[in-house]
Amino acid sequence: MILRDDISISVRKLGFAELEDYRDHLLRLDDKSRAARFSGPVDDAFLKSYCLRLVLGPTQIIGAFNRGTLRGACEIDLTSHESGEQGKARLALSVESEWRGLGLGRQLIKESLITCFGCGADHVSMVIGQHGGAMTALARDFGFIESDPGTPGAVARSLTCLTPIMAVA
Repeated sequence: MILRDDISISVRKLGFAELEDYRDHLLRLDDKSRAARFSGPVDDAFLKSYCLRLVLGPTQIIGAFNRGTLRGACEIDLTSHESGEQGKARLALSVESEWRGLGLGRQLIKESLITCFGCGADHVSMVIGQHGGAMTALARDFGFIESDPGTPGAVARSLTCLTPIMAVA
């Protein structure tokens, strides 16, 4: 996929051996991006530990690479943490700040929704920080609706997508 004449991106599922690439991507996120992705401030030690835990779970990761470097990613958790019910998926998106506004987030969400619905999910959710206006607008483009607006002063709100057809938008 070519974003501009000088920027080419490949989007694909990460393999087990590429978890280090994902860790390095998360470590490159600025403080604001980290807080948006994890609903609060996190340090390098947390990110390293977090990536180690991914090895044990059902998480899949779709990544956007430029010249071999991961610049954006979308985690797909195919079971709900709260209930363990099948058919539910949760997405978590991160794009390095200097790579925003180029369409990476759009392509990552599209590929992630195709993966989710292809695996039988009938309910996909995302949690977006209260100040994630651009991310909320992007999610709505794919059919996500606000399922929990949060409370005043809360750090996040929840959006849900129930329409598989939107995955190809």
